[in-house]
Amino acid sequence: MRKKFSMTPEKRKIFFNTNWQIMDKFGRLAINMIISIWIARYLGPEQFGQYNFAIAFVTIIGAVVPLGLANIIVKELVQDPDNKTEILGTVSLLRLFSGLIAFAITVVAAFTLPGQDPVVQWSMVIIAANLLFQPLDVISQWFDSVVEAKYAVYAKGAAFALTTIMKIVLVVMHAPLIWFAVSYALELILGFLFLLFTQGNKIQFTKWSFNWPLGKRLMNSSWPLIVAGISTIIYLKIDQVMLNYMINETAVGVYAVAARLSEVWYVIPTVVAASYFPSMIKNKQLGPDIYKAELQKLYNMLFWFALAICIVVTFMAKPVISILYGQEYTGAISILVIHVWACLFVFMRAALNKWIISEGLYRFELISQVMGAVAKVGINLILIPMFGGVGAAMGTVVAFIVSSYAFTFLFKETRVSGIMMSKTLISPFTAIFNKLRPGKREVRTNN
Repeated sequence: MRKKFSMTPEKRKIFFNTNWQIMDKFGRLAINMIISIWIARYLGPEQFGQYNFAIAFVTIIGAVVPLGLANIIVKELVQDPDNKTEILGTVSLLRLFSGLIAFAITVVAAFTLPGQDPVVQWSMVIIAANLLFQPLDVISQWFDSVVEAKYAVYAKGAAFALTTIMKIVLVVMHAPLIWFAVSYALELILGFLFLLFTQGNKIQFTKWSFNWPLGKRLMNSSWPLIVAGISTIIYLKIDQVMLNYMINETAVGVYAVAARLSEVWYVIPTVVAASYFPSMIKNKQLGPDIYKAELQKLYNMLFWFALAICIVVTFMAKPVISILYGQEYTGAISILVIHVWACLFVFMRAALNKWIISEGLYRFELISQVMGAVAKVGINLILIPMFGGVGAAMGTVVAFIVSSYAFTFLFKETRVSGIMMSKTLISPFTAIFNKLRPGKREVRTNN
């Protein structure tokens, strides 16, 4: 029994690193959810819709800033840790340039798009300020590469604590909407700055340098991931933008409540897959059998997590929304019951993303995410006028099925992962069949 549950030093390190990140993310998400409920009740569906529209719009424009390099940076740092100053310096400067462009686009869009309230316009500009500080997030990715997430947790946790207090004060003082936009931007900005000031020595910040050949090589590898990243954000956030223009701001506020309760779980696969990624790269060097077996285990684990969440949320949606958010938001119940089932494919997608990076199949990241974004926008155009937020939730589920699973069967290179995910998807039925088949029950009786 002891041997069965023993862990290698590598897996033990992954386990504790994952726990650090999960505790951080869930601690922040739990507190953030409480504050978000309070803000939603205080602002009401219309203003809460304006607030979420501003965030969604900036998030879509800002999707270009990471340049698709997050996983590539980790891979580069794992394979060449001695060259970290050039890797970090090159990527941070590239991201600074993309951040400036994204900020400028947001400012122009905020004041030129028709029908925008001045408060919403300035909220968009304020929230977009965090795009200028995102280059510093390369520090977090260095800690991911050495499986030492706790240092990033400390810095970002301090920023979160300060801005949480600020949000509480804003609600108590009945502050206007624009100040909530300030608090949103400050959390991200302070997190990046605290990380720099507290961990700058470890990553030798003063020695960072830009290497043009390295930057060119990284951009040649990552351009499909840039488009893929933008596509991902489109089908995560385009609902709220389209609802704003096709229905109204109140519909955005109601939909945002359901989306938050559904998407709050997305942190689990992201953290788990990120912690397993360095091990995945090493497993590939040990041989295809070990590599595939460990990947299948990752798919299975993430799927069963997601299935449990979907079942619980489906049955708890009505009492949770009615009690926590009040009668103004009861329209979110039917949206949540549909939206949450996207989790099955979101969770497996996290493992698929890491496999794509490990295999160097970057173009399929692009193809899959573009397919998902096109499916999402197309379905929204048809279903939002008919069903409002419920139609947008349907589009979310279909988009994730297309981009995370169905596309894998279209290409020979990705079909192996599609087959592995198929095994995972039928695993509940396989488990029930094995439990109920007569032969197995007979053996148990004889024993």
